[in-house]
Parts: sequence; structure tokens; C-alpha cells
Amino acid sequence: MPKKKRHKKQREVYRDPSEPYTGISPGMDRFIALLPVYFLDKSEDQTLRSWEGLVSRNPVQASEELKVFQAVVANPPPDLVDIMKQYGSVYLYDWIKSRRVPRTPDEYERWLRKIVSTLTTSAGDRLPEV
Repeated sequence: MPKKKRHKKQREVYRDPSEPYTGISPGMDRFIALLPVYFLDKSEDQTLRSWEGLVSRNPVQASEELKVFQAVVANPPPDLVDIMKQYGSVYLYDWIKSRRVPRTPDEYERWLRKIVSTLTTSAGDRLPEV
């Protein structure tokens, strides 16, 4: 009787968020600094509440941070998914027949676009031009 081949599960390499960014996209330091603030151990609702609080307390800072997010969304780096996973612990999955299926890089970009759009809409006209 032939042996069944066992497929090894692909495991993602975990990199500690304290490791400095050595990727291929320059100018990502500010985005990387914001990822844990808005996404680490937070739901989308918690992210929005945190954002609303910042807009109320410090609209100038909120405006600067929104510009960082908008710049990344406008021109996403090729290693965006790796950056989001390493520094923000952002892992997006779909469940198909009780299996976790990782989302594609395009889906990560769409998700980030949706979040940035929500932040922009919620801020309305309360942010000053910076």
C-alpha cells in the first residue's frame, strides 16, 4: 500500500515588531510607527474610536497621521502586507469550510483603503490643513 504524502503547512515567518524595518520601501517609518497605535490588538470599531478621540483632542496630529495613511494607500509599497503583519499584527483571513484562508495582497490593500476612507469620512471637516 503506497504511503500518503503529507503536505507541510506553510508557516509564516514571525518577525519581532521591535526589529528595524529593512524592507524595500523608503519612507515607511511613520506608517510603521502608526500601525501598532491603530491596529495592534484592535477591532475596526476600536480603531475608529481611537481615531475619533485623537481628532477631538489633537486635530493637527490627526491631520498629519491621516496624510501618512493616505500616502501609503495612494502608492502602496510592494511589501505592504509584510509591513502590516510585522508591525501592526494585521492578519486578514476568510473562513472557508472551517479553514482559515489568508487574503491576497490586493485584499489587504482594499481593506486598508476602506479603513482610511472611514477615518477620512469620520473626521469630516474637523481637521486643519497641514
